[in-house]
Amino acid sequence: MARQKNEIVVNIYVALVIVAGGLMLLRFNPWPVSHAWLNGLFFMLLALGTEAMPISLPRGGGTVSVAFGVLYAAILTFGPSFAPWVAALGTIRRRELTGDVPWHKLLFNRAQLALAAGAAAVVYVQLGGAPPGMPFDGRHLVALACSALTFFVINMSTVAVAISLSQGVPFWNNWLLNFRWAAPHDLALMPLGGLIAVVFNSVGYLGVLLFFLPLLIARYSLQRYNDLRTVYLSTISALVRALEQKDPYTQGHS
Repeated sequence: MARQKNEIVVNIYVALVIVAGGLMLLRFNPWPVSHAWLNGLFFMLLALGTEAMPISLPRGGGTVSVAFGVLYAAILTFGPSFAPWVAALGTIRRRELTGDVPWHKLLFNRAQLALAAGAAAVVYVQLGGAPPGMPFDGRHLVALACSALTFFVINMSTVAVAISLSQGVPFWNNWLLNFRWAAPHDLALMPLGGLIAVVFNSVGYLGVLLFFLPLLIARYSLQRYNDLRTVYLSTISALVRALEQKDPYTQGHS
């Protein structure tokens, strides 16, 4: 009975996020800005390239990638008119298209990213950020930082809540295990995303492609950190098991 009730809560939460993300996409419809579609498609392809190399979370409840750099650049370049669509369509992974991911998870993933990108773009504009496509400077630092923080909090929190509800794990424990370690890496991609936006507005497509290598390096660093953390925890667990085998009367204390 408790399990059935928990499934109902999870389904309601997933449905609410899907509806909210859908409303965000409808609210900021890019169709009137037809000339931006080519630029938007370019950013979608860049995001797809980074999203094709996801990194598994420690608990196995999800994955993250270094696509934030590209999505943040799209937020600064297009504003609310196109950023949610780049986030929703540019982060689709191959396993989502092959049927390996249930349809409700597919919609949830698209919706929560659209919600995060749309909200981040709105925050940037409302706090006095530079108009889409225009250069920004030191006067816009508050808007830049708050926009990145908004994206991170909404993106990570929606996923963390879903994992917590489905696995019965306290939200804060789940956040500390799966997402705290990812925060510095995502925020470190913020300057890179800003540079991508600046280079795109001043140089164009070729200049942006030069930043793809730093994104790959960031992805490698993030993967290595996760691997080292997993090895460390496995080593500690092995030592604890060895201690308990030697002195069974202390089992559980180690």
